[in-house]
Amino acid sequence: MRFIKINFVKEDKISITYEVKNNQGTFDKISRVAFDEPAPEFTKAMDDLIPFAGELCEFRKEENKKLEVHAVYFSYHGEHDRLGVEMDISRKLTKSSSKLFFTSPVRLEKETESSKKDMSDEMGKAVNKLVAQATKYLEGHIKSTKLDLE
Repeated sequence: MRFIKINFVKEDKISITYEVKNNQGTFDKISRVAFDEPAPEFTKAMDDLIPFAGELCEFRKEENKKLEVHAVYFSYHGEHDRLGVEMDISRKLTKSSSKLFFTSPVRLEKETESSKKDMSDEMGKAVNKLVAQATKYLEGHIKSTKLDLE
């Protein structure tokens, strides 16, 4: 399985698109929209990408508190399917009640140690953490709810 998009559409809706290799060796694309509230670890994994979103868009670090990552897109490049990542981001505006929405530039997995425009090792770890949490979500790992039966 390889992910194409992980999107926190609203507080109550998550859209995940992924591909699974079929018997012909090509990929079948599967999309799932779910209304189950994610486990806190999944939400945190998305939030942990905020510093990297700010870095990709060349914002100062203090701007990160105004950013929110809504979606992560995955692309696969070359013979070895080198991973590329881009993000849909919003920024709170000081003089407006609405947010500014934009998409980050694509960052590819590091190919060599000297690749300055590739994603950092730290960003790669954060992306892998998000992928792991998305996989758990698809397997049914959601926010648990306590029932008061007394």
